[in-house]
Amino acid sequence: MIVRSLREEQYSRLCAQLDEIPANPLDASRTVTINVDGDSYALKLQPEKSCRVALLQAVRADRRYSPPECTLVTKGRVLSALLELFVLQNLA
Repeated sequence: MIVRSLREEQYSRLCAQLDEIPANPLDASRTVTINVDGDSYALKLQPEKSCRVALLQAVRADRRYSPPECTLVTKGRVLSALLELFVLQNLA
């Protein structure tokens, strides 16, 4: 799990975006998708207190194969980079 602090306006936009995504029952997180170098990443994000967001997990789907090969991302640096990319692409 990676936690990042956001500016107040970024946090408000993030919460508004996440509220538009249907949630699974009894699940406080939302799943968003970003594309990086032809691979699709499903990021499980959860808003936290004090303008922070947590990336709980990420799954990489390699679409060159049918069905896509899915891999759970576990390295902290990669998770941190994916969260930063999401913030830059959607909240900057």
